[in-house]
Amino acid sequence: MPASTASSGGFMTWIATYGSMIGFFVQIFFYIIVAAAAAWAAVTFSRYVKFMTSDEPVAAEPSDTVKVDEFVE
Repeated sequence: MPASTASSGGFMTWIATYGSMIGFFVQIFFYIIVAAAAAWAAVTFSRYVKFMTSDEPVAAEPSDTVKVDEFVE
């Protein structure tokens, strides 16, 4: 029984015609998202390793002192 696109619906004909092109772009989009997530994870892990191995404080104490009397009436 040979397959014919004439007996199938218009949607199936459209998918058979353009599906491979749409699939290509969806796959490229997926790989871009995976690459961005991997880069984000690598940067986050790098920051974590730097935090765990450094002797420097994470946040330096502010050098300016806030004078509360200026803001209180």
